[in-house]
Amino acid sequence: MPEGTSFELNGFVSYEMFNRVEGSSWSTPYELDDESRVSVISSDLTWETDIQSYVPGGGPDLVPIWDRYQYIDYVYSITNTSENVASNIDGYSATFDIDSTASNVNGIIPFDINRWVYNEDGPPAVNDDLNYISGQFVGVPGQGGILIYDVTDWDGESELTDEIPYTYSGTGLVTIDRQHGAAKQELTPDGVAGATERKFLISLPLSRQGFPNPPTNFKVAAITNVLFAKTANWAKTRVVEREIVLPAYDFAFTHTTRQNDVVYGYETYNEITDLRSDSNAPVFDPVLAYQVDEDFALDRVTYEFDQIAAESFENAEITYSYIDEETAEAVTRTISPILREQDEDTGLVTLTFDVSELRELDWDRTLSLSLVDRVEPGSTLPLSIKVFGEPYRVGEMASQATVTYIEKIASNDDFGQNTTYTEVEHQTAVDTSFNVIYPEEVIPSIQVSIDGKGARATVPYETASLIDFLFGVNDTVAENSTTTLVLNTDAERVKNAELILRAALFEHAQNLRVSYETMDGDIEEIDLSAYAGTGDFNVALPERAAKVIIDSDEFASSGSANFVSVSAQIGHGLDKLHTVTGEIRTYQPKPYDRDTTRTATGTIDIQLPNELVPAVDVIGVYGSRKTQTTTHVGYESTFGVEYQLDTRGVNSPSSEYVIDTLAPTKSGSLEFRSISLQEALLDSITDPKVTFVDRSGDEQEFTSSEVTSDEVTLENVAKIIVSGENLRLDGLQTIAIVEYSADIEIGSSQTVRATFSGTQEPPYENSKTATKNNQIIVRETKTEVQVEGVNQVNKGLGVGNDYSVDIYRCWSCGTWYGTADYTLDQGYKSLGGFTSTVTRPTAAYDNNDQRVTVEADLPYEHFDLYYLKIREALQPYIDTVDVYRVVDGEEVLWKSVPGSEWVNNTQEGSGFWRINTARPDMNWPGLSSDRFSCQPVGDRSSSASV
Repeated sequence: MPEGTSFELNGFVSYEMFNRVEGSSWSTPYELDDESRVSVISSDLTWETDIQSYVPGGGPDLVPIWDRYQYIDYVYSITNTSENVASNIDGYSATFDIDSTASNVNGIIPFDINRWVYNEDGPPAVNDDLNYISGQFVGVPGQGGILIYDVTDWDGESELTDEIPYTYSGTGLVTIDRQHGAAKQELTPDGVAGATERKFLISLPLSRQGFPNPPTNFKVAAITNVLFAKTANWAKTRVVEREIVLPAYDFAFTHTTRQNDVVYGYETYNEITDLRSDSNAPVFDPVLAYQVDEDFALDRVTYEFDQIAAESFENAEITYSYIDEETAEAVTRTISPILREQDEDTGLVTLTFDVSELRELDWDRTLSLSLVDRVEPGSTLPLSIKVFGEPYRVGEMASQATVTYIEKIASNDDFGQNTTYTEVEHQTAVDTSFNVIYPEEVIPSIQVSIDGKGARATVPYETASLIDFLFGVNDTVAENSTTTLVLNTDAERVKNAELILRAALFEHAQNLRVSYETMDGDIEEIDLSAYAGTGDFNVALPERAAKVIIDSDEFASSGSANFVSVSAQIGHGLDKLHTVTGEIRTYQPKPYDRDTTRTATGTIDIQLPNELVPAVDVIGVYGSRKTQTTTHVGYESTFGVEYQLDTRGVNSPSSEYVIDTLAPTKSGSLEFRSISLQEALLDSITDPKVTFVDRSGDEQEFTSSEVTSDEVTLENVAKIIVSGENLRLDGLQTIAIVEYSADIEIGSSQTVRATFSGTQEPPYENSKTATKNNQIIVRETKTEVQVEGVNQVNKGLGVGNDYSVDIYRCWSCGTWYGTADYTLDQGYKSLGGFTSTVTRPTAAYDNNDQRVTVEADLPYEHFDLYYLKIREALQPYIDTVDVYRVVDGEEVLWKSVPGSEWVNNTQEGSGFWRINTARPDMNWPGLSSDRFSCQPVGDRSSSASV
């Protein structure tokens, strides 16, 4: 049959006989019986309805009753679950049968149902008539009436508005009409246009006064009637019960200390967190009373909370009481935060209260810390409270935190008046304690290390050196510290200094301050704001920096570490020693309450550069002979002088090598011919120059390495200066060779001189000099002639120059003695002779290019010359041999024999030229040979025998 078709089923009775009596048949009149008629609707409609308790956020279904208007929530729903798309719900109504005090001891107060009359054109009106049930009513949040909202499409979080009106028929019956009029709502099966389900939030205003005897059950029945097939009605009932109980109150929190063992006098803190209401009803005006030990010196209190909770704690305050010293009266003071900080990354807000003044006050040792106005059941305050201070008594030190909160019970009897409450105070106390121990004594230490080599090291003059200062404490914490680094005192030996603050210093020292002091007493603080937070921080120190002072608040380390270094050049003047000192002072508070100081010294041995100790030498060169001090040369000869220099490998920034001559001993002068600078000099100097200076001071400068006399235009050159820069020679080396002409008189001398003058590298300021002379001598001619008499030759032929010189004389009767005697001692006309020895200088430099005439005069009155002999050594030099005779008392040239006729013709021995002079035909008295003359020339030694 089509959906929604209505029809009737009718029943009637008929029989043929009754009690076996013929003719007793009977039938329902007209076959119509009102008692046997059924109206039937043909429909596939299925639907469901439900009502459940609604507790936002979940949780128990218990209702702790305490307030005048304490709303409890239900969710009511109706759903068309039909599979036939034609099975519609044309409308519906929901009637809620609520336990009320009109019919029960415990229940909703009827006056809270019809408290507000619905006004379609304006705000609801207050109903002052308890018995008025006409029209529609509506709820007003927090002021009575049932709040009904359509939550079919509600997200569960948005604020609900537009309260739905309802009718009230007394004794707790409330109806939502969606079956008649403009509010009529149709529900269609799933898949068909239109709503399939409707949900309503029903919020009932219970009251503490409506439940005088909790615990009890509170029942709400939802009676739903649906209209379908135009005229048909179908009803279902659902019941939900909740338990109404008395409130239970409890509060909990965590009270901990920063550490179990706290060092005497060192800051610590106690912390209160997880402030949580374990009550099943709201609590009001919680306050935290914090009681501290009399030996715990408070400093500050902080509140930490997330930014989203900032509004809850924007009026946070702390209250304490103390006795006024002047009036002896109790004074209560309330303070606000002195500082509000917010971490932009985490959103954490920190409020800081300064309570340090309590250290100087006679106070009751209890702080009162505000919290919030109300804490909902089971909720936790997003707050952490820290109480900072220092303990000043050894042993256990306890602190007690007590949260006092208020329970409120609605107690006004006149339901139409403002609610009044009976307040009951509750407290929860939690203690914490820590053990105060004596601190380990703070013992500072400091060391100085030079270039990583320890407390003493050698550093070359003005080279870069790294001075490390290693300091710290013995794995303890100093309340504050000062480290002073003394770099210079009486002289700036540490210069061009750079201060290196190591990254570790910033990690171990709190509130770091660094300054420096100059040798002039000026003090300047270093700006550390540019420190990037990682790595080392380098600062250039000014000239004449004397000290670096490093101050800090709390300072902690595990022994000494390289916290500071100074990079600098070392050296001042000729100083060979410098010391730097480091001093660390640490302060440790009570129970020690003292400063401790340690000092360390670093010793720098300054290695000065080698001092310039020049050496010069002047070497005369004549032929193959080289001599120092004195040089013999031939007359008008050409000779050289090697000028030498040695700086022992030390650099001379600027130098002059002066070559000059002293005054000659006789006439004439050594004449300059040329100068040649040697490779040893050219490889060891920059910008070499040769300057000639005459006696009037005029100069002529050359940059070439060789200069001849033809190039020099000056007359009367007085000196030659070889100059340049950065000269360095290792070992005595010839730097210049000067060629001279020995144009001084024979038998005289003239001294050549070399004088070096050179500046020195710092720190040496004075110039160093060295000088050396060499005397140039042209010797006089030293040809010598020696004449000796010899006896008769007593040896055979060929004996050469051997002669008998033995003379035997009578010493006494019968006694003879012999002696060597060159005195001619002969008998008449016995054979004898003379030797004439000509000696020239034995050294070549003593010879001169001269013509030499050797004359031998003979005693012609007593001596008859037979022959003369000339040694072969004289052969190259013989020009002529002239023999003279005396005729009538006058010397007359008898024979001139050219040297070219030389012949070895002697029988006494080879190597001689014999010239016979005997002339028997002219042997008459008055005519005899009396002289001969040899005219040799040359420069070697020679002799002649006659």
